[in-house]
Amino acid sequence: MTSIFVAKLDFNTTDDQLKSLFERFGKVNRVTIAKDRETGKPRGFAFVEMFDEQEADAAIQELDGSTVNGRQIAVKKADDRAGGKPSGGGHEQRREFKPREERPAAGSTDLRTDYKKLDDKPARPAFAQEEVKPIKTERKKEREKPSLKEAPKKHK
Repeated sequence: MTSIFVAKLDFNTTDDQLKSLFERFGKVNRVTIAKDRETGKPRGFAFVEMFDEQEADAAIQELDGSTVNGRQIAVKKADDRAGGKPSGGGHEQRREFKPREERPAAGSTDLRTDYKKLDDKPARPAFAQEEVKPIKTERKKEREKPSLKEAPKKHK
């Protein structure tokens, strides 16, 4: 089963319109137009699931850039988010922390990544080598409210 992402949709486009548009290329399993959680209004994009991958590829080729309800739509194969991939983008490629001394200088044209090898235990960054002491703050003296007896007299 192939999932297709359809973007730049007119807000008045319905599920049935999209289904009939994609059924010209093959059997459609499901059409889901994304809607705002709070208002329930369409968000301008949808997902279409088709059974056959070749039919889905043909639909993507033909419908990408076509016009629906007066708007040019964008159609492409949807990313597979259910495959266990992190959805934050880029988390799977995290690099090991390198202390400032071992990083190339800012603006350096040397883009090599052959840094010095770290010892068995990770080096502490420069800012963490000194003992951190809590900052003492003085509380502002609370304003003393004048008592009723000391309150200034109002003019008549």
